[in-house]
Amino acid sequence: MIPDPLYDSKKYYVTADEPVNTYIYRPTAWPIVRLLINTPLTPNHVTLIGLVFGIIAGVFYYYGGHLNYALGAFFFFVASIMDCTDGPLARLRKSESEFGRYFEGIVDYLVGGAVFLGFFLNIYNQGNTENTLGLCIAVMVSIIIHNMGWDYTRTQFFSITRKGVYIPVNSFKYFCQTHIELNYYKSSGPIKIGIYFYYLYHLIEHLFYSSTDPNAGNKVKHYTEEEKKEYFKNYSSIMKLWGWNGGKTHFTFFILCSLFYRIDLILAGILIGFNVLWLVTLTVHKLHFYRSRSRKSL
Repeated sequence: MIPDPLYDSKKYYVTADEPVNTYIYRPTAWPIVRLLINTPLTPNHVTLIGLVFGIIAGVFYYYGGHLNYALGAFFFFVASIMDCTDGPLARLRKSESEFGRYFEGIVDYLVGGAVFLGFFLNIYNQGNTENTLGLCIAVMVSIIIHNMGWDYTRTQFFSITRKGVYIPVNSFKYFCQTHIELNYYKSSGPIKIGIYFYYLYHLIEHLFYSSTDPNAGNKVKHYTEEEKKEYFKNYSSIMKLWGWNGGKTHFTFFILCSLFYRIDLILAGILIGFNVLWLVTLTVHKLHFYRSRSRKSL
C-alpha cells in the first residue's frame, strides 16, 4: 500500500490521508524518493519541480483538443506525484519544517490554479463565453471550500493525535507564536505577505469548520495519552470520509475525465457530485459532533 516506512509506521498518517494518495500517488512517488535521497535536491526543489509540471499542464489545457487534454492530464498527474514526493524526502532527511508545509500548500494552489485557468481559458476560446466566468468561480470556490474542510479537520486530527494539543486560530500574534519556524517578524517583502495570507487561510478554515470540532474555542487544550487514543477512535471514521473531499481527489477526477475529453463530466462532477459528497460529509460530521458533546455532558 504505502512503501514509505516513516509514513506507514503511524496509523494516524494513513487514517488522515486521501485514498488517492494512499493507493496511487504515494506508492508511485516512493521509487522517486529513493532515487533522490542521495542527491543535492531538497524537498523544496521537488515542490518547485511539481509547480513547473503543473504550469506545463495548464498550457496544454489552454490549447485544448483531445491530445492536449491527455498531455495536460499526464503532466498534472506527474505534478501530483511530486506533491507526494517532497514530504517523504523531508521525513527521510529529518528536515521537515513548518515553512516547507506552508510552501507546499501555496504551490498546491498555484498548480491547481494554473491547470484550471488553462482549462477555463480553453472553454472561453471555444466561444462558450456566456457562463464561463460563473462556472470558473463556482468550480474554484467549491474545490477551495471542500479542501478547507479536509485541511482543517486533518490539521486538528494530527495536532491532537500526534502532539496532544488542540490549537485554535484566534489571533495573528498567536498564529506566529505557534508557527515560529515561519519567522514572520524576521521576514520581509513577499515572504511576509505570504505568511499573512497563510494565516488568513487558516482563519477562514477555522471560521467555516470549527463548529464541527467538540474542542472548538479560544483556549489551547492539552490531551493525555488516553484522551488521544479516545479521540483517534472517535474521529477515524470521520477522517476517512473527509479524505474523499480533499483537493487531490478532485484533481484525480479531473485527470480521468480529461483522458476521455469529457468537459461535461468535469463540470457536473465537481459542481454537483462533489458538492453532494461535501454536504453528506458535513452532515455526518455535525451529527458526530452533537453526539460527542452529548456524551461529554452526561
